[in-house]
Amino acid sequence: MSLMTLDLLLKRIAYAPPDSPIAVLRGGPDERGRLNAVFAATAESQRLIRTGDPALLGVWHAETLTAAVREALAAASRESQARWQAAVARMPDPLAPEPPYPADTRAKGRPFPLDVDGLWSSPAWLSTPPALRPWLLRLWVESWASIPVGSYEDDDALIAARLEMPVVFFADQRPVLMVGWVRHADGRWYHPAITAQVLRTVAKRRSPPRGAVTRDTPVTHAGVTGESHQCHAPSSSSSSSPSSSEFLGVAKATVEFAGGEPDLSGRTPGPPDARTSSLAPPVAASAARAGGEP
Repeated sequence: MSLMTLDLLLKRIAYAPPDSPIAVLRGGPDERGRLNAVFAATAESQRLIRTGDPALLGVWHAETLTAAVREALAAASRESQARWQAAVARMPDPLAPEPPYPADTRAKGRPFPLDVDGLWSSPAWLSTPPALRPWLLRLWVESWASIPVGSYEDDDALIAARLEMPVVFFADQRPVLMVGWVRHADGRWYHPAITAQVLRTVAKRRSPPRGAVTRDTPVTHAGVTGESHQCHAPSSSSSSSPSSSEFLGVAKATVEFAGGEPDLSGRTPGPPDARTSSLAPPVAASAARAGGEP
């Protein structure tokens, strides 16, 4: 049994006499997808012929090597090579980088963050023929709906289906469309630019909103944070009178600290005394409990 290319296989059949035909077998994944050629008269070949083994493609000699047989053997060779390449692609690569984020990372309804200026000036966009640029853009956008987000499975047929593109056309244009994509240890393809967008989106999602009270936020008396204190405490350095919202903030903090009820009578408060306008809420609350000036 010998492994050989299609040209050598056809030459061997072309020189085979009718009394010594050649049996052709499919090559396995560990045989680099090449076809096997053996003498049909051997015991092993006869056993394969009797049992109808699916690995057996047929038995031919010089007189039966027609154009149809040549085409059938060429198709079988291409199929065997494709199976071998797919098996190799699925094998784990010890040098492949680890995935950039967990496998359950999703977009969760967030739109694709398209950086138009960065796209127009990117090497991938500039090196892509104009006819293929719409497909390149759709390839990037469609990856946003994957799980994990911003990635593709290592399967040309599935990627082509996502793009609604014929798989033959995608296979021909794959070197252009998939430029920059890197296969990681999980067997999926990631693009560095899209990965950076995903990581920025995840960081924004995890950061607390501005002004939110967190575990690390310093809290002053009456549960008012330092930020709220600065927003609502009247300033003695200002020559103008504090606004009604500033009065309301100080009043609420004072009443809450003193344990009383807010004044809802509707009376408009007058301007604050110069001696108390710069007092912090805890000091103003102490004066309210004493019923006089501090």
